[in-house]
Amino acid sequence: MKKQLLIGVFSLLISPFVFSQNSKVAITWTDEMEKSKTLSFTDVLSRDADGFNVVYANTLSYMSAGTNTGVMERYDNNLKQIFSKELIVRFHNNEVAYFTANKIANQFYLFTTFWDNKEKVKYLLANTISKNGEVGAESKVLMEMPEQGRSAPNISFRTSFDTTKILLSSDLKEDKNEEESYYFKALDQNLNLIWENRLTLPYSSKNFEIEKYVIDNDANLHILGKVKIPRKEREKGEPGFYYTLITYFYSTKEIKEFKPDIGDAYASGIAIRPDKEGNIIAAGFYSEKSENSLKGAFYMKINPSTKSIITQKVKPFDVDFLSLFISAKKASKGKELYNYSIDHMDIDEEGNTIIMAEQYYVQVYTSTNSSGHTTTTTVYNYNHIMGIKFSATGEILWKVKIPKLQRSGSPTYFSYMYAMKDDMIYVLYNDHKKNIDEADPEKLYALSNAKDAITVMVSINKAGELEKLSMFEAKDTDGKTIFKPITSQYLSKSEYLVLSIRGKKYKIGKIGF
Repeated sequence: MKKQLLIGVFSLLISPFVFSQNSKVAITWTDEMEKSKTLSFTDVLSRDADGFNVVYANTLSYMSAGTNTGVMERYDNNLKQIFSKELIVRFHNNEVAYFTANKIANQFYLFTTFWDNKEKVKYLLANTISKNGEVGAESKVLMEMPEQGRSAPNISFRTSFDTTKILLSSDLKEDKNEEESYYFKALDQNLNLIWENRLTLPYSSKNFEIEKYVIDNDANLHILGKVKIPRKEREKGEPGFYYTLITYFYSTKEIKEFKPDIGDAYASGIAIRPDKEGNIIAAGFYSEKSENSLKGAFYMKINPSTKSIITQKVKPFDVDFLSLFISAKKASKGKELYNYSIDHMDIDEEGNTIIMAEQYYVQVYTSTNSSGHTTTTTVYNYNHIMGIKFSATGEILWKVKIPKLQRSGSPTYFSYMYAMKDDMIYVLYNDHKKNIDEADPEKLYALSNAKDAITVMVSINKAGELEKLSMFEAKDTDGKTIFKPITSQYLSKSEYLVLSIRGKKYKIGKIGF
């Protein structure tokens, strides 16, 4: 039997949260299921009036040419499974390996790879998929990449924000003293070529690391990169790297670099997204002290037509905001925050930009007993969440902290789920039950064991006001599966698909805002 809950206020948790008895969220769960094979929850392929399709990677389907196949499942609006089908493709008389599945414009595609051991070539293939899980017989070859050194080449896949363009890429091995060289290929919604090029970036491979590729709706390429500064070229105490944005305008074959103008500071985190007018918005953090710290936030708006920056704003964090994270004494002395990574970036209907970041770091402890035996323990920390909202002109409208402490050597149920509907933002995560009665954010209990977890939701309204609600026991009533926030998938503007798992046991849930 499926469980349907309307969630309201459970208890008052942490100031300065505002609470409302009218806040409700609908949650539906399937019955507990057991995986017959190891399946990795990956993509929501489609959502329509009658239900939705999801795609899994079957990671235990070993074959001669790959390590996994894809599995497509369809569910109705009540989360009843309609079918489950393995997605099999044969190429050169071999089964191929599942790569990803996407809806490009209005067509579903299955993307697979095949390593030809005789030719030493890696192929990227595409086949159509029907709503009923039927794979098209004809495979279209999208890339043929020869062996790099003695290993198969890496292939990356990205879609544009409007899902009408595809960007394919592969690194080309070069001498470490040479400039970095990459092969890129952009395709339209029918998988026809828009452009392809081998690009040489303006940095040597030993000093440049690509963080992310992005293709915009006009098929221009944007590269978020980390530039390493050699020790001999920087003063003592200066950061060892900074982030930059490199754009390739394919119509003119021009490569241009956009660096945030933040004086002697360095960009220590950056994300990009286009607005409704087609401008590229880049926003993130900057630091004066270290590559892992942040002193404030910046905003940059780029006009692709003029290839120029039209808006740029830099705002240091004030003492009051820093004091939410560190002591007032440290904040007044200019202490920076550290290890916050940008996880999400959105632009709302009014053109405002929202970025969400979580503090994440790993600690490794080594001890030796009297017999000389060495033990190494790794502890993963997923802590406070920071949210910042910029106006369309780059001014900061609000900054918030969501207090959260998660610390364990097994972080499967850590981090958070993010959703945005209209002008509301929702953050769901597993919290320690004892925090229900703890009003002081400086005295939070750190979650380290799933048995102590309760799932909570923090909503942020247009004005940056926070409301925190207890939602449900992270462990279900049978105690067999546990809510896993980070696996959430977008279904529609008001719905998200979520998982509760433990070992081979799992449940699929649907959260409606």
